[in-house]
Amino acid sequence: MPPHPLNASLNHVISQGVENAQDAISKENLKNAEIELAHVKLVSSLLEQYLLHGDIAGSFTERLNDYWLTYKPKYIENAFSVYVNNMYVPWQFLDHAIEAHNYRLTQK
Repeated sequence: MPPHPLNASLNHVISQGVENAQDAISKENLKNAEIELAHVKLVSSLLEQYLLHGDIAGSFTERLNDYWLTYKPKYIENAFSVYVNNMYVPWQFLDHAIEAHNYRLTQK
């Protein structure tokens, strides 16, 4: 199966983040809810930039790679371990989509 499109993979991360935030809120754990919502906000801004401007602007690819290499490790360090585990599958799809995205950019 070919990799999922980048926009679908970003959306998958957002959806899981919302589920994590809802769980944290239901358990009245506002610290974890805040971490999850900040993560959702960042990824949704990436998705919005991609949908509005595509990958034409080099800043999108820079922001995407910065998310993967810098923000994601910080999220892993700060988020509740169950929520990090919940991100495993969405991140697998996103990893493959990023690889395909970066490969396609080198072929232009």
